[in-house]
Amino acid sequence: MSLALLIAAVALVAGVLLGARLSLRAKQPARLADWFKVSWDDEGIHLELSRERVATTTVPWRSVRRVRLKIEPRLSDALVLWLEDTDQLVFIPLEAAGGQELLFELPKRGLFTYELIERAMTLAETSVWFPDGPSVG
Repeated sequence: MSLALLIAAVALVAGVLLGARLSLRAKQPARLADWFKVSWDDEGIHLELSRERVATTTVPWRSVRRVRLKIEPRLSDALVLWLEDTDQLVFIPLEAAGGQELLFELPKRGLFTYELIERAMTLAETSVWFPDGPSVG
């Protein structure tokens, strides 16, 4: 599956988290973890979205250029991955099945630090970046 389709699927997830209403024709699972699954192996991060149809993609570890951990009291806490040589972002809610576990896998891969996780978890609303600081906004 192309990364563009993944970005479209992730945009759908973001819309749901922001309160967008989906069609009520089909009964949808209530919990995000029921339809958004995250796993990984030596190749990369595997994302599976299972709404009306299943969409899967893999983000290679080597393509992750920057990581943002976003903590928000009203929305799902999330990881945002910036990919190498693209303007594309991958949004992974920590509420997804495997989302929190992925957060603690990132330091093992050299893509985040335990100290940044600890700092973020002590604040009610924040964003922490690896490598340090946002380049924009």
